[in-house]
Amino acid sequence: MRSIFTLFFLSILTIGYAQKKKKEVSAVVEYHSLYNGKPNTERGSTVVTYHDNLAKVEQVYPYELSEMMKRVTQYSVMDFTQLKTYSIADIQGKRYHSVSDYKPNDEVELTENDTTILGFKCDKIKFISFSNTIEVWYTKEAGIKGSPSYFIKDALVLKTVRNGSSVQQATSFRKLKSKETKDMDLMPKELGEELDPTNLRYKAQQGVVTTIDLFKDEKISWGNDIKNPEGEQEQVTYLYGGGTVILKKVTLPKHDVPCDVFLELEQMSNGDAYDRTGSVFMIRNTDKPSMLDAMKNGIKTVPAFTDKDGKEYHGMTTQGDFEPAIELMRFFTPFGVNKFNDKRVLDGLTWANNTYYKQSISYLEPILEGEVWIGVFIGNYDKGGHKVSLKMKYYPKENKPSTDRKNYWVKPIFNTCNILEMASQNYPTMFGAGGLKVDVTIPENVSDIHMHYITTGHGGWGGGDEFNPKENKISVDGKLVYSYTPWRCDCGTYRELNPASGNFWNGESSSDLDRSGWCPGTVTNPVQTPLNISTGKHQFEVQIPQGEPAGGYSISSWCVSGVLIGEVK
Repeated sequence: MRSIFTLFFLSILTIGYAQKKKKEVSAVVEYHSLYNGKPNTERGSTVVTYHDNLAKVEQVYPYELSEMMKRVTQYSVMDFTQLKTYSIADIQGKRYHSVSDYKPNDEVELTENDTTILGFKCDKIKFISFSNTIEVWYTKEAGIKGSPSYFIKDALVLKTVRNGSSVQQATSFRKLKSKETKDMDLMPKELGEELDPTNLRYKAQQGVVTTIDLFKDEKISWGNDIKNPEGEQEQVTYLYGGGTVILKKVTLPKHDVPCDVFLELEQMSNGDAYDRTGSVFMIRNTDKPSMLDAMKNGIKTVPAFTDKDGKEYHGMTTQGDFEPAIELMRFFTPFGVNKFNDKRVLDGLTWANNTYYKQSISYLEPILEGEVWIGVFIGNYDKGGHKVSLKMKYYPKENKPSTDRKNYWVKPIFNTCNILEMASQNYPTMFGAGGLKVDVTIPENVSDIHMHYITTGHGGWGGGDEFNPKENKISVDGKLVYSYTPWRCDCGTYRELNPASGNFWNGESSSDLDRSGWCPGTVTNPVQTPLNISTGKHQFEVQIPQGEPAGGYSISSWCVSGVLIGEVK
C-alpha cells in the first residue's frame, strides 16, 4: 500500500464513561498501523506524548525522509484545559496553525467490549465519519489522555479501525520520569499564521508538491509582429508558427522519489470564437536534429515521411537521429469561452470564465527532468487568439528516497499533430494515401515495451471524420497489435464552456455533438497497449479509413501520436 502523507487534524468525540479515572501521569504512547492484517511499515509510527493536560501527536519515521517530504513538518497538540486542538505545520520555512473545538458526537454507538490493550481495560464506540465506519477502543485507566487520530474527552485511545481494514493500535506505553518532564512544554510558543483546519490540511499536503510554472497568461495567436529573444535563453518565451506556438527552455527537477506528474492548463478565448486543436509538447534539449530546428529554421530542415501519393510530411516520424515532438497533452479549446460570454446570454446557462484541464502524464515521468523545451500549440487564425497558463506538478509517491528505481527507454516514434500548421507543415492526410509507416529499432537491453497512443479525427462538416467514427489499426511488422474506434458521446456535458457554439434548428448545439475522440473544452486521453516485440528493427503502421475531401477546402485528417516505453534491464 502506498504511504499516505498525514496531517493530524483530530476529530473530537464527547461521551460518557463507565471507567473510573486514575491519577494523572506523564507518558509516551507509540502506535503502529496495519492494513488488511499486515504491518504498514512505510507509514512509520505515531507517538503521543502527554504532560500537564496537553497531548502532542506526531509522526515518526524509521528512515530519512525524501527531500520533498522534508519541506513540511507537522504535529498536533490537544489542550484538555481549553478543550481545543492546535494543529501546527511548518511548510517550506513558514509556520501555520489551526484551532478546533471539541464537538460532541450525538451519533456515537456504545458497544459491549471486554478487550484489554497494554494491560488497560477498554471500552468501545462506533460511529460514521464521511461515510467511513470508525471503531475506537479507549481507556480511562492509563492516567493520561490523548489519541493518534480520534480524540475522546478524558480518555486515552488505544486502537482505531476504519472500515474494518485499516488499524492503528498502541504497541508501547512508557511513563515519563520527573527529570524528563522538568522543562517540558508541549505547546509551541509561536503558532504562526492561523488558517481554518481544512485549508491548513490542504496547504500542508500541497507543500510537498513540486510546482513548475511554465507559462502565465501567454497569448497564442496569428498575424501579429514577432520578435524572439536572441539565442536559446532559459525561462523566456519564444513564438513560432506565426504566433500559434509558444516555446520555452526550462530545467525540470530531478527527485529522489518516484512521482505522479500532472499538467494543469488554463485557457480562455482572447478573440477566437472557434473550437481548436491544442497540444502541449516537449522537445529534448540535444545536439541531434529535432523539432527545434524546424521551429527556428523552417519545417523542411527536418526529415519527412512520404505517403504513397508522394506527399511529404516533415517532422512527424522518427528517422535516424531525428525524433518528433513528444506530445504531453492533447486538448481542445471550446467555442469562445470568456471573450464571448456576454455575446450570448441564455437562460439556465452560466458560462465558465475559462477552461481548466488537468491530466496525468506520469507514464512519461522518466524523461520529465533536466533541460528541455516545453511548448503549447493552438491552431487558430485570430490576432487576439487565446490566452493560456501552464503548470507541471510532481506529487511524491513515497516518503523515503528510492534506492532501486527502474530505468526506462522512452522513444517518440510519430506525432502527426501539425504544430507548425501555420509554418507550412502539412495536415496529416496520409491515412487516405496508404497510412502512416515508421521504422523503429528496439535496443538490446529494453523489454516490456508499451505504446501510448493519442488519436483524434478532424474534418468539421457532416461527412468529415470529426463526426464519423473510424477504426484505428496499429500493426507491427504487418501483424495487427491493437485496434479501436475513438469516439466521445459526452460532449454536451461541457456546454457551459461553449458560449459561441452554434445552435441548430432542432435544439442541438454544435459543441454537444459526438466527435472522433474529443469534445470542445476537453483533453483526449492516451490509450496504452503492450507490445510483444523483440529487440532489433520493426516497422510500425497506423491505418485509418480516412474520408474523402469535399469541395475545394473540406478535408479530413487525423492527429495521432505514439510513444514507446520499455524497461531497461
